[in-house]
Amino acid sequence: MSRPLVVIAVACCLCAGPAFGQIPLTDLGSISGAWECTGANGIDGVFIAISTSLSTRSEQPIIDWQAVNIRVYHRLAGRQESVGSFSPPTYHWLERNGGHSENQDTTTMTNRHLSINSSIDLDLRFDPTVSRWSGTWSENGKVRDIVLERPHPIAHGDQSPLVGDWEVPSTHGVDHLYVRQSLDGTLVAWRDHSVSGAGTQATHTNWHNGERWEIVGVPNRLRLSSTWPTAPELNYQGRLSGDQESILGEWRSGSFNTRAAKYTRLH
Repeated sequence: MSRPLVVIAVACCLCAGPAFGQIPLTDLGSISGAWECTGANGIDGVFIAISTSLSTRSEQPIIDWQAVNIRVYHRLAGRQESVGSFSPPTYHWLERNGGHSENQDTTTMTNRHLSINSSIDLDLRFDPTVSRWSGTWSENGKVRDIVLERPHPIAHGDQSPLVGDWEVPSTHGVDHLYVRQSLDGTLVAWRDHSVSGAGTQATHTNWHNGERWEIVGVPNRLRLSSTWPTAPELNYQGRLSGDQESILGEWRSGSFNTRAAKYTRLH
């Protein structure tokens, strides 16, 4: 399964809900993950992570809740420094008629528009035909026009063999890993995955799109480390195959809990 098919499958099964408060996002795979541009002082970027819970009680799935996190960062000479973390109000199905926080949030996001008004001001619009965000980036009193694209090296430059779209084939859910290389040579990784389970009255599916991972890659080995405090020991270690078409390794949580996972390159 290629990435575009996954995006279509997700978008078709989500119920967007009425236009009150935060409207849930549906174009999950297309807009999540890393987006960057080259600035005067290095790399500027945003990293969009989306967590969504679905329940299916009849033919039409319903979004029970959805949380979005936007990480805005600068990176100079390969050293990443986060400017801040921003989130629109969390969407809840039971609060879809305006039950979100009374405090006016400074971050709003739809499938095509991202706005942040805080220590840094962003006003970006997404163009799905060319897969990029464009708009304005304002910081320290300076406003500039920007275009954010997926991280990529310079044209005809050296690229790590780990760069690509990877998948663990499964009948129980989706597990995709995306590895990109920035202009400064830094490797960037995120993961889209889902887990489903049947309850007494409904089937529940949890989606995680744009889940950020710290990545260390040498020519034929890969290590992914958790970036969130609730699972500090979770990591993946794998080795690239000789034909560079698969990564064979295992997920580890602590010293003894392991799970084998073979990622296959998507074309």
